[in-house]
Amino acid sequence: MPSPLQDTLFLLLMEPERPAPLRDAAAALPRSLAEFFSIVGEIPLGQDGFPRTVWNEGGGHPVVGEVTDDYWIVGLPALLADYWAADVTPLAAFLGPGVHTDHAADDADTGSITELPPRPLRGPLRLLFTNETRDGRAFVELDGSDDPPVHEHFASTGWGTPARPFSAWLFTLFADGYVFHDWAPCSFWGPNADLARSEVKAPLQLFKSGLWLRARGPLTDDARAALVAEFSEYDVRPYDDSTLEQFIDDDAAIWIVGATCWWLWADDTAALARIATLARTHGELGAFIADTRDARTVLADLG
Repeated sequence: MPSPLQDTLFLLLMEPERPAPLRDAAAALPRSLAEFFSIVGEIPLGQDGFPRTVWNEGGGHPVVGEVTDDYWIVGLPALLADYWAADVTPLAAFLGPGVHTDHAADDADTGSITELPPRPLRGPLRLLFTNETRDGRAFVELDGSDDPPVHEHFASTGWGTPARPFSAWLFTLFADGYVFHDWAPCSFWGPNADLARSEVKAPLQLFKSGLWLRARGPLTDDARAALVAEFSEYDVRPYDDSTLEQFIDDDAAIWIVGATCWWLWADDTAALARIATLARTHGELGAFIADTRDARTVLADLG
């Protein structure tokens, strides 16, 4: 079964592994959070041609995780912190006393915040994320679901609404940093990063243009055969606990994990429209999800 964080893994080009000590330590958590705390992935290094904005000069900033000749190997919590120059609660602290209690009001890890979120809670709150300026925090409501809701609180505006499932919140946070903030990730492009090193080799961000779509739906044998006939290259290989199928042209591709999770990307809007039409024609898909303005424009034009 594909990970509930598969869209985030697509976006980051991350090949996930789950080291046994982390997997075992996070096993008591809801599935999406257990994946978040246990995944250590490989992100390919290279040059993708997208310009970066460097906010201030510096050098010698240590890289989180491990860098090899070809990959950046890093855990999702450390990567999230690196993208946003943020504090992410370590697993041991997140699993602290009270994590399984039933009454949220008696077990809300909200620090100086004096009011709980406006809607009734079905489980305790746990602090997960504090932003760079320390005026915004995100709390997970452990409500018993596999993908629990995240509540955001800002010093200036209070609790945001509505809460979002953890997997959606995480994807949006990475997508915002990825597309709209050129300083991410900090280890390579942020304040005090080793810019000379990053100019030579940095994590690939192939989707920085925002030209991607995502969807869910079964890949049938007939659909697979039809897509193979439409694309110039087809590849299938093991991926995570499932398989990754890639239908590739020079200017676009469709990736499908576990014959259910679809990710479409292209070099330009015309190519994205072309492969979206193919996916709609041959796949048994739900509605496409467009996360960026350019992707939404493509969908609007397709009707």
